[in-house]
Amino acid sequence: MPPAKPGSDVISANLRMMVGPLRVETRLEVSPHPIKPQQALPALMQLVNAVVDETEKEVERKGLKISCAKGCGACCRQLVPISDVEAYHLRAVVDAMPPARRAAVEARFADVSRRLEEAGLKQYLMAPTRQNADEAIEFGLKYFELDIACPFLEDESCSIHQDRPLVCREYLVTSPAANCARLAEGEIDPVQVPKMSALARTLTDPAGVQSTRWAALSLALEWVVGHPERFPLKTGPEWVDAFLKAVSTIPRPDSVPGAPPPPPARPPAEKSTLELAIPRGEVTAQEAMPAVRQLSEHAISKAVAAVERGGKSVSCREGCAACCRQAVPLADVEAWALGDLIEAMPEPRRAVIRTRFAEAERRLDAAGLAMLDVHGRSGDDYRQLASAFFDLRLDCPFLDNERCSIHAARPLACREHLVTSLPQHCWTIGSGLVEGVRSPPLAGALLRLTSDDTPPRPRATLLPLLMRWLELNPKHTAVKPAQEWIERLMAIQSSLTSGEGGAPQP
Repeated sequence: MPPAKPGSDVISANLRMMVGPLRVETRLEVSPHPIKPQQALPALMQLVNAVVDETEKEVERKGLKISCAKGCGACCRQLVPISDVEAYHLRAVVDAMPPARRAAVEARFADVSRRLEEAGLKQYLMAPTRQNADEAIEFGLKYFELDIACPFLEDESCSIHQDRPLVCREYLVTSPAANCARLAEGEIDPVQVPKMSALARTLTDPAGVQSTRWAALSLALEWVVGHPERFPLKTGPEWVDAFLKAVSTIPRPDSVPGAPPPPPARPPAEKSTLELAIPRGEVTAQEAMPAVRQLSEHAISKAVAAVERGGKSVSCREGCAACCRQAVPLADVEAWALGDLIEAMPEPRRAVIRTRFAEAERRLDAAGLAMLDVHGRSGDDYRQLASAFFDLRLDCPFLDNERCSIHAARPLACREHLVTSLPQHCWTIGSGLVEGVRSPPLAGALLRLTSDDTPPRPRATLLPLLMRWLELNPKHTAVKPAQEWIERLMAIQSSLTSGEGGAPQP
């Protein structure tokens, strides 16, 4: 749109475009005169803000919530990679501050420089190049362990929020805010935001290619001194046109050099051998469950190791609870064990859990999905049931603050449900976007462990119907040596693997 008045320093345009899967609408304002790219940066900030806003809406539509808030400054202690254009912009921001404030901010930058020098990290950060993923994670964690606050951080809030770097705008999480202070523990669920910040590294390349050069925010003022600015002059619309043309080159969120994504929490590492703790004497199938869980963890660790050898990694992590709203088939042995676990809980915890089960039963009754026995259903029938169940968004009664409150005793089906696809894809069941890890079907075998039929028939209920199922199904009292229970389980699992049977899976 032309300037409102002749000689005006600002012209504007309404922008509608697709950024990845997001439809973005915003209004950009730039100078019509020849300017440096750092002076056009506010227009790119407007575009990034619009992309982030649409991303937040998409997150909320999936039932999640952004947990970032003013006063949570853990991410302000991470290594923040910025473009050279942004480094010069920050220098200008500091130069425009009142003298006393400018002196205080510059003193913080100087203190950060000293600490990084003492830690042996400064030399690399003054001339960084592209790192591979493992190197970036290792270097980023070393930086984070120094607990160096961003020089612009005041009272755990960004003092230049309007002018903060683009990558800072894109860093959002849905996990509890407190987890961001424990970066290495892998308990952080970052939101996958299209990396518009990478566009800033295309502006200064004549060919419009993303530069590998970047600066650390915490050394930006010193970096500018060592890298004299030689950018060309272009009109505001020309700069806008340059970065809009680069939108199609936006890299995946995990391919940008600099601050590494939080490492995911991994299942136990693969073990070549297993020393199974089998109880002595004759026991019930329920009493053999600790050994069964141990066997399951071993099988899962081998499956995960195979996935990692293929170049992928498990994306499941604590706090990502989409699978805790799926239809989980519960073996009779597990049902009796969980019933005992609930009865052993202290009050009022036991009452709270029982209330949750009652509410789950009510909702399943209302939806016509309260099926106490789900065994013997065809694959198509079970998939339809699972889809309808997931549409209810029914929390597992054991779910607390998006975490499993009985993690050590959780069902085998929950243990075996691991994915390598993006965590948010688990909220789109039936979309075909979820890529699971294939592991031996011990959960399916367990459904058949107490069966007297030949071949053994599955016996399963839906986890939220546990309390109702227990009222109608007394415990299985047959006993045999624990080793025989384990051998029977493995024999059933082997037959399932060879295609002689099927089992509903979450």
